[in-house]
Amino acid sequence: MKDRRTRTTHGADTFGRRADDPKPDEPRVKSADAPARPRGSGSDRPLLVLVGCTATGKTSVAIELARHFGGEIVSADARQVYRHLDIGTAKPTYDEMNAAHHHIVDHVDPVDSYNAGLFTEEADAAIEAIRAKGMFPIIAGGTGLYLRALIHGLDPAVGRDPALRDKLEREADKHGVPALHKRLAKVDATSAERIHENDRVRIIRALEIHSKTGRTRTAVFADATETPRHDALWAGLAWNRETLYRRINKRLDVMMEDGLLAEVKGLLAMGYDPGLSCFRSPGYREILESLDGRYDLHEALDRAKRETRRFAKRQATWFRKEAATWFEATERDPAEVAAAIATWYESGGAAPASDLAASDPLASGDSDTRNGVSVAE
Repeated sequence: MKDRRTRTTHGADTFGRRADDPKPDEPRVKSADAPARPRGSGSDRPLLVLVGCTATGKTSVAIELARHFGGEIVSADARQVYRHLDIGTAKPTYDEMNAAHHHIVDHVDPVDSYNAGLFTEEADAAIEAIRAKGMFPIIAGGTGLYLRALIHGLDPAVGRDPALRDKLEREADKHGVPALHKRLAKVDATSAERIHENDRVRIIRALEIHSKTGRTRTAVFADATETPRHDALWAGLAWNRETLYRRINKRLDVMMEDGLLAEVKGLLAMGYDPGLSCFRSPGYREILESLDGRYDLHEALDRAKRETRRFAKRQATWFRKEAATWFEATERDPAEVAAAIATWYESGGAAPASDLAASDPLASGDSDTRNGVSVAE
């Protein structure tokens, strides 16, 4: 079992520090294999952005990169930002958090609202603080919207329409969120493909943008992102699809062994409403529905596995739109992958070595349906 005990015993400040972490102006203890001085920490150098689908090993590779560059990690994960949601979000363990300083992890309470705008503000502050210490910032995560907002910016032109939102909320309550998703698919098929049918917040926002502008969310966003906010080099972790799907299945099994059910029950015992947005992600949602009597725990686990695989597929669709260089990471040593990324970054973004070059974040090999996994899922 992974040691995640600090997740519920330590709070976090603005940059996601645990209570016992040194402040920015205090010395940190460096690991024996860390460089004597950080390399490339100047603000004139591009940000290194590490992306990939869920379960591709971003945390391990990011830690190796932090060791190489003398850096700190800014997490771009919309689920790991919440305190107390530890096992189901695959939050960095105690040892991982100590191996490299993480920002914006264990950051807000489950009842708090958190979005791409807040993330952008706080990631900017974290990047500035890291560079002020002479360290190297590494942006790592799988929440595409957060990363795009940080690097390219959010569209400020399309304001909220409270009356329309209230109408859509009532329709969702009456007919179900999937009904709104079907409506979205008719006017903005691209957004509908990227957004889960139960993602109430993003579906309503996409419908709101279309209603106010007559254009798709994708088209409006494209107009707003011509000039990047940050110069960045994007490195992506590519995996064979079938191998990753089996890995996702195994990870959900391990999460249950590590106490995911007890974690969910504990959150309910703490008084958190099961309707909170942080519980809509795969794993938490299915267990909550099981506890509500909709199906048994075995089916809940199968559903969580399926939804997590589908989530990975949506992430791949999102990241294909970014100008990322993909590195083959399927069952490779994180240190090997990190070394290749570091060499690529220090060369200014030249092509990776041929044995690590990849063209797609989720490439499909031979058809494989073992353990109930198919490419279609």
